[in-house]
Amino acid sequence: AEYGGSTGFLGAFLLREILMLKKTSIAYCHVRANSVAEGLKRLTDNLKAHLLWDESFEGRIIAVPGDLSMPLLGLTPEEFKSLSTLTDLIIHNGAYVHWLYDYQKLKPTNVQGTIEILKFAVTGKLKPVHHVSTTSVFDTNEHKKLKVVLENDDLKNFEGLKGGYPKTKWVSERLVLEARKRGVPVSIYRPGYVVGDSKFGIWNVDDFLCRLIKACILLKAYPIINSTLDMSSVDYVCGAIVYLAMNRPVLNQSFNVVNPILFSFSQMFESVVQCGYNMEAIDYQTWCKKLKIVASEDTDNPLSSMLSHFSESWPETLVNPVYDSTNTVSSIKDSNIPILSMEQLMPKYLTYFVQCGFIEPPAFPDKLPKWGGKNSELQLLIRTNRHGTPVLKRNSEEQSHQEGPHSTKEAQIVEREL
Repeated sequence: AEYGGSTGFLGAFLLREILMLKKTSIAYCHVRANSVAEGLKRLTDNLKAHLLWDESFEGRIIAVPGDLSMPLLGLTPEEFKSLSTLTDLIIHNGAYVHWLYDYQKLKPTNVQGTIEILKFAVTGKLKPVHHVSTTSVFDTNEHKKLKVVLENDDLKNFEGLKGGYPKTKWVSERLVLEARKRGVPVSIYRPGYVVGDSKFGIWNVDDFLCRLIKACILLKAYPIINSTLDMSSVDYVCGAIVYLAMNRPVLNQSFNVVNPILFSFSQMFESVVQCGYNMEAIDYQTWCKKLKIVASEDTDNPLSSMLSHFSESWPETLVNPVYDSTNTVSSIKDSNIPILSMEQLMPKYLTYFVQCGFIEPPAFPDKLPKWGGKNSELQLLIRTNRHGTPVLKRNSEEQSHQEGPHSTKEAQIVEREL
């Protein structure tokens, strides 16, 4: 398999699934690096940092240094052609994820990179493309009017999409769908909100939901928000994607890889309370005022970095249709991939947060389950500083930007390119 996007949170779990599902598989991983050795170190370090390394992976991961935003993926013509003959299928997970950058900033990697992947697919032997997208492509005015979004719903227009990232993913989907019409085997996978794994609760604590949970614990209050919250464990998402990618009878389909067991923001906060944390439920406007007061008293308070997220209308942006996943669930029914509710997993996530130093233990620690890993593994997580950083800081560039003002000009650019 040729695999792009292997050095992030989702990427680590995808790579493990690829190598575990078929013990003879070899993964050629496209990675930003100055050398093969440096690329391999990044890949193995990322697996180990998420407690995913297995000795059977030795010799089966081939680093391919390159750049998704460059012609031929940053490879020489000879390298590009040679790799295309070695590859049987492509999992395209690579993307520049930044929710505050505009379309033009993200286009080289997310849109042009997809074009280069499609070129790679038709070079030499024809190879299927398994394109990892996002449910954010459905955040359009048209789809927000629906109660349910089906997996094969058309992407007719992008009006209503906010921010450059969803727009680049929307354009990329249109590109791969056009390639499918022209004979390239293409499957599309749309995860929603990808959260921690179901074994150890490992989750990237710089994630927005993690920071929101911590903010509510510090404030001893949470906002009453009943909107649906699509949370899926990372091992469920990656297990489903890789299982479907290796299952040729379901090729050329689209899948909403989301948790079919519905959850909500209020349920998430209530789960935290049930695990021993003292938090009262208050209306959103009152919660915002409380957040601003506490954050303004101490600019070093981790809550201060959260202020820019919460406008008066923020809860309104959370009202989305339900993403139907009938095709996904029926297609993985013969696998051993568990579908777990967030009510089952939230205690495990909170235990992980406590163990890695992200939050303080609750007043009644016995309400949390015990950490499922070894102490030596936990020390590895903290030492890598990937998950154990207790301070919730956003860099100055992120703090100085607000999403929104790029809308009209950006829409013209996207429409012109299509």
